[in-house]
Amino acid sequence: MDPPSNHATAPSLFVPAAPPVTPIDTFPLPGELIGAILAYLPPRDLARVARVCRALREHALADWLWQRLVQANVPGVRVTRPYPCASFRALYVAHEPRWFVPRRKIWIGSSETFGKVVLARYDPRRGCIEGYQLLAVSNHTTHDHSWPLDERVVVQAFQPELVLHRDRPVLQLDVAADAATAAAPASLPSSPLLASNFVPLPNTFGAGPTHSAPDEPPPSNTTTTTTTTFSPASFARAYETRMRIGSGRPPDPFRHDFLLARAVTPSTTTTTTASSAAASTTSSTSTNTTTLPAADLWPPPTVPAPHRVLRPASSTSPFAPYYSHHDATGALLRNRPRDRAEMSTWGFHTRAWMGPASQYETFAALDPAHYTPTPTKVFRGIWVGDYSGHGCEFLLVHQPDEEGEDVVDSSNDNDDDDNNRIYRGRLEAIKLTGDPNVPRGECTFVADDLGDGGLDCVLAEPPFAGVRVVKSRGHVAHTGFRNDCYMESRLLLISPDRLAQFWVGFEHISFFERVNIDQFLTP
Repeated sequence: MDPPSNHATAPSLFVPAAPPVTPIDTFPLPGELIGAILAYLPPRDLARVARVCRALREHALADWLWQRLVQANVPGVRVTRPYPCASFRALYVAHEPRWFVPRRKIWIGSSETFGKVVLARYDPRRGCIEGYQLLAVSNHTTHDHSWPLDERVVVQAFQPELVLHRDRPVLQLDVAADAATAAAPASLPSSPLLASNFVPLPNTFGAGPTHSAPDEPPPSNTTTTTTTTFSPASFARAYETRMRIGSGRPPDPFRHDFLLARAVTPSTTTTTTASSAAASTTSSTSTNTTTLPAADLWPPPTVPAPHRVLRPASSTSPFAPYYSHHDATGALLRNRPRDRAEMSTWGFHTRAWMGPASQYETFAALDPAHYTPTPTKVFRGIWVGDYSGHGCEFLLVHQPDEEGEDVVDSSNDNDDDDNNRIYRGRLEAIKLTGDPNVPRGECTFVADDLGDGGLDCVLAEPPFAGVRVVKSRGHVAHTGFRNDCYMESRLLLISPDRLAQFWVGFEHISFFERVNIDQFLTP
């Protein structure tokens, strides 16, 4: 018998070490199929995939994938080259996270009384995101005929001419020089906003609005030290972008900045109407909006929106329209988005400042669901109207979806069924731009029922032969929006692209025409 060994024998319950694994092809799928799968990923997930391994990195950096992402944010324009960047990925990162600006197209400004309608688009010739104010001019021509129901009313033609105010852009977001000359990066992502979340900074300016991100715990109000890969200066630049505006002659003495906004109401906010605007402000489920007056939020309660943002330029806000630069910085840091969940893609701020004074304007996007006509809501859209001495003003014609609304069978093609399907429900016209009497954000007229319940008559005399006339209420006020009230009026449903409002007390008719937004998307 052999003598016992000096080395202890391993117990039998121990599993022996596994033999070395022979390297195999990690991705046996063809490259075309992998690329087709990656095409379904959003940009942040695509950036994460590129950091897994070199094999996936090669697929995730394919320029055609990033070209698709750029194109998805640029309606109306086909982007075929990444100028001025070396690749489409570099172009995407250069404008991240501001691609929502051209994607939303239509933005309304919060400037007092008159408001502003801005069309945002992407110019592939310069690789910049730009926004111009939309203007309308009309030449009044008197017709020979008069209003069939009242011969004292003279009908005037309305043929508005729409133009973009290109002399002074509202937005101009250029590609930075370092981003334009950068080659393929060594690591992804190069933008802090392309990462999973923003890099948090200590809150040294007091408590801001209540944290509204549902998937993250509320941040502490105590100042803490956080070690990050991004400096505070580079992190601040992720929220604030310098705009090159006013470089022509004469030069603009102001400095212009683009600022990201923070959503102060959840994305599940219910759509408000002109009649329920006041109630919607107090019935919000977000704790940080129930104590804010409607004047501090943008867009106003009359305009339906997924959520709203704080309007720092409100006259009733603790942030006055003009204040020192230090106060402005403190207000921004208290109310800027602290992570991507709080960042709004439906609103932003612009700042114009020179020396110690700053002026802010807040912009909000219009949801296409509320201005895109449907087979049963044919009057939805952006409209321009004739307001006589006040000139042309832009409106949002909104036909809200009523709860419990009966559905008419669309399989029948007779005229009665078409009328029942189209002429029903409520119609609201909300001012996107205003005048000294009725400012922007207010309802200009309301027709409570387009159906038989609100029908006044069907005209038989030219030039409105066959036009349906329904009862409506027109909003009027003295200068400064004093003593406002609704007066008797009639709404003429001439066509899905043309309306007329008869102000009975004024013996005046205002015409309205639909605005084709897409015609301005091509630079």
